[in-house]
Amino acid sequence: KDHKIDLIVIVVPFLNDIEGSKKYIDIVKSYFQFYKIPVVDVGELVKDLPLKKRIVNEHDPHASVLVHRMIADALFDIFLKL
Repeated sequence: KDHKIDLIVIVVPFLNDIEGSKKYIDIVKSYFQFYKIPVVDVGELVKDLPLKKRIVNEHDPHASVLVHRMIADALFDIFLKL
């Protein structure tokens, strides 16, 4: 606030266990939402995608290209509102 810089928070669950990550993600989300800081909840974005489309591959549970695209789209929507 002092430097007039907008903050956007991205919370990323374990993509191979979105539901199991939810209790931790919700704590982080609620903290930032209390301060009216926009939050992108990747779990909410990708919860309907099959695991195979969420992660790089069975040996690498990092976010897939599709998930990165979805995050970018969500960020863009927030940027338009700032």
